[in-house]
Amino acid sequence: MVFSLSAAQEAERKSLFRHHNKSVSKNFFELLIQQTSGIALESGLDVIWVDNKKQRGSTFGQRYANAFQELFDQGYTNVLSIGNDCPDLTVREIKDSVKKLEQNDFVIGPSKDGGAYLIGIQKHAFVYKQFCSLSWEKDSLYKELLLHVHKNKAAVYCLPMLSDLDKEADIIEFAYRRTRSVLSHFIRFHLRKNQLPNFWQPKNKISFLPNTEHVLRGPPNLLGT
Repeated sequence: MVFSLSAAQEAERKSLFRHHNKSVSKNFFELLIQQTSGIALESGLDVIWVDNKKQRGSTFGQRYANAFQELFDQGYTNVLSIGNDCPDLTVREIKDSVKKLEQNDFVIGPSKDGGAYLIGIQKHAFVYKQFCSLSWEKDSLYKELLLHVHKNKAAVYCLPMLSDLDKEADIIEFAYRRTRSVLSHFIRFHLRKNQLPNFWQPKNKISFLPNTEHVLRGPPNLLGT
């Protein structure tokens, strides 16, 4: 499952290019979303994209928990969820997470800001109300997830810590650490000029799959946020 807002909504929510207009941030999130979709497709797993049009609930926790619940109800026994703001995530790490989730109740990828860039859950370990009540979108989330797992006497595998992109300092750090990436070129360009370079077009498109039967296949594994 890829749990994601639209590029326009992400640009409104996160001020990554605060000295430029919203269209720059929107185009940046479009690049992030396209990169995420490419990684998801390359993994070879079933990919369900849960954007803001498909999310149900009044809080982030409710929307996120409902997304997991709906996929479990469809027949998936393992659900792996990612977002669109961790450009360091690779296909290899996703495939490794799938293997680890077969052996553990939870797989968690901690982000450097205290959150999580990846969460995998086995169906039998999912407790809807407890999951809703976690401190989503706060820097205490990762610690709370571990407490949640301990409270329920579940087994967990923790992935290496990665960075996600939530503020201007994050994109600057990424740009000068991953200098050859398309995202880095975009960031460094817009730190200097207020115009959009037209140097990249996506090669792949992701299928936005609703609740359909043909997406299910065995053994049921789901890539997600």
